[in-house]
Amino acid sequence: MPPEHVKICTQIIRNLKRHHDSGPFLKPVDPVALCVPDYFTIIHHPMDISTIESKLKSSTYKNIDEFIDDFSLMFQNCYEYNGTQQPVSLMAKNLEVSFNNQLNHYYHEVKTYNNSFYSYLYKKSSSRLMKLTGEMVVCKDVINEILKKRYEHISYPFLHPVDPVALNIPDYPLIIKTPMDISTIQEKLDSGIYLKKKEFEDDFRLIFKNCYQYNPEGTDVYVLGKQLEEIFNEHWSMYKKEFFLFLYYFFY
Repeated sequence: MPPEHVKICTQIIRNLKRHHDSGPFLKPVDPVALCVPDYFTIIHHPMDISTIESKLKSSTYKNIDEFIDDFSLMFQNCYEYNGTQQPVSLMAKNLEVSFNNQLNHYYHEVKTYNNSFYSYLYKKSSSRLMKLTGEMVVCKDVINEILKKRYEHISYPFLHPVDPVALNIPDYPLIIKTPMDISTIQEKLDSGIYLKKKEFEDDFRLIFKNCYQYNPEGTDVYVLGKQLEEIFNEHWSMYKKEFFLFLYYFFY
């Protein structure tokens, strides 16, 4: 990584270390001190700010992508081990917002100075930021809730695309022009296709709309659709309270 790139990355780290929520992420997780003996069983690639700083100083990073990847890994490890509702995860989300804010700041420098480094940073980091946004983490948490075993007796008709042949409903494609199911939503989420939380929500609500449009009121599938919609609304409204913590960046 060229010296001018290292200088900017060093400044980002310096700013993050001063952040009021950086404490849990400054050093490697100590499973003994924190009484989390299963940490390394769940988290196979631990990461922290001091390790990132050491790698930067030792010229381990070849480019900006690798630098961003390690910060992404640090945040994702936190969400994976703790879930998104624990205090430490809320701290991670705040720190992630600060990290993304700084990258966004350097993007604006591209417009002002047309500096080659900033242009490089912009090109390399923009797609990453789309995938790292906290909104998508929360969307993932919602779909994971819906997929839990306790809801499988309700969610099963909506888990996979409707098969008109297997279900003997040949008119389904004639009535439902835009089919949708949970596995398709999950695939789009994992692939980084959603750019806004509204797109995720719209697809989920399309499942229910299709269900009510095709199945007469009072039928088993119609009733299950209503029940699943209530479950979705409950979790969605709960997680929406956190969305103000997340900044979503568009790079044009």
